[in-house]
Amino acid sequence: MSGTPSGRQYALVNGDQRAVIVELGAGLRSYRAGTTEVVDGYRRNEPSEGGRGQVLLPWPNRVAAGRYVFGGRDLQ
Repeated sequence: MSGTPSGRQYALVNGDQRAVIVELGAGLRSYRAGTTEVVDGYRRNEPSEGGRGQVLLPWPNRVAAGRYVFGGRDLQ
């Protein structure tokens, strides 16, 4: 990992959109569309606090029997 608290920083750019993904936990540090900051991110030299930019979804490999309900649909 790099010298930042969240590790290496990876910028993804598409047109006027720019996202920065961090090495530690593959968190979303920032996301901008044009001049609008879309997420409440954090600075490069800061650690993520309070789950900002971290994926908090029910993934099948983290729930019993790999089944869950999301958006009113039964999924596996």
